Amino acid sequence: MDCLKVLRLRGFIPRWVFFSLLCFGGVAPLAAQLRIVDPAPGAFLSDTYEVVLAFDRVGAVQKTRLFLDETLVGEAEGWRSNWPVDFGPSIDRHVLRAEVTLSDGSEVLGEPLATRELRVDFEETARVVLLNALVKDRRGRAMVDLEQDDFEVRENGKPLEVTGFHSRQLPLDLVLVLDTSSSLGEEGIAVVRRAAVLFIEQLDSKDRIALIEIKNKPTLLSSFTQDRKQLRRLISELHPIGQTALFDSMGEALALLAPRRRGKRAVVLFTDGRDSIYELGYQKAARMRQSINEAQRLETVLYTIGMGSRINRDALELMADETGGRFLFAERGLRLPGLFEQVVQDLKHLYVLGVVPHSRKSGFHRLDVRVKKRGAQVFTRKGYALP
Repeated sequence: MDCLKVLRLRGFIPRWVFFSLLCFGGVAPLAAQLRIVDPAPGAFLSDTYEVVLAFDRVGAVQKTRLFLDETLVGEAEGWRSNWPVDFGPSIDRHVLRAEVTLSDGSEVLGEPLATRELRVDFEETARVVLLNALVKDRRGRAMVDLEQDDFEVRENGKPLEVTGFHSRQLPLDLVLVLDTSSSLGEEGIAVVRRAAVLFIEQLDSKDRIALIEIKNKPTLLSSFTQDRKQLRRLISELHPIGQTALFDSMGEALALLAPRRRGKRAVVLFTDGRDSIYELGYQKAARMRQSINEAQRLETVLYTIGMGSRINRDALELMADETGGRFLFAERGLRLPGLFEQVVQDLKHLYVLGVVPHSRKSGFHRLDVRVKKRGAQVFTRKGYALP
């Protein structure tokens, strides 16, 4: 038997016996023959991710199969290397395994690959309000290594108890909303593509990203995924055309976040213009307020990046300020990569606070969040709403 591959004649050795030998010793390693090249061992995975296989005798393959936790999730005639797999909404431990049937009827079983679990438990009650908070010093640098006792939260002047606190290892659910309307032109969209790719590559590998394109109407290019390959491919295909359905796209982004688990949530919006779908000023104002209210209800931070002289700066600033995000402005496209980098650094240093408010009355209630450190400035949403 070739030590670089293991062939199992169908029916000769029970599958579970072979798999046990493979996991616990006694069988030659398979990594040099049939292997999983993406994801890496120990990755944190959830939602949809494209699993990539490699094999050095693809011409001899009659059938390819992929298993997740010993459940068949994909089967193809001949050789297939790329498999979109749904890992579910939570970051749980899973075991991936591939096998192929060769033209002589024998099988090659790949070495299993395990992903890791990540658990962050929040108190699941409507009474707990979650606040995503960014803290900066006087020089604009993120303040890291703060503890729960460093934070003070007040409602109408009365202190609230901070019942939950998370600062590390918390995955982010992020919707990236990109304006690709015709006003950008080919030169502008090229800059946006480069900046967006750099942005997603700098985020943590645990972070789940959805992608929306703004044209005459919002277009969902990808639901939440950790698969950077897929996102890079989609971004590379963006082209400038159509108008700017800005507020409809924000509504679509927030609707994507609504069913997600509570925790770190953000929408990052890039635009070079105003909403061109709603003609009347009061319609635009109503849609903007609706976006802010929904973001606050969903405990979501809005980051807005505007470029050029055609943007509605007041609207972009207000959406960011009311939800705890920031508005960033680029006069020209060359500044875009640097602005996206600033957003990445902010998102990496978000603290998540859980508080139980005093009020039970319907309506909007203002909150004041402070850090007991000299020169600390806190960016978080302005309050919470009760139905």
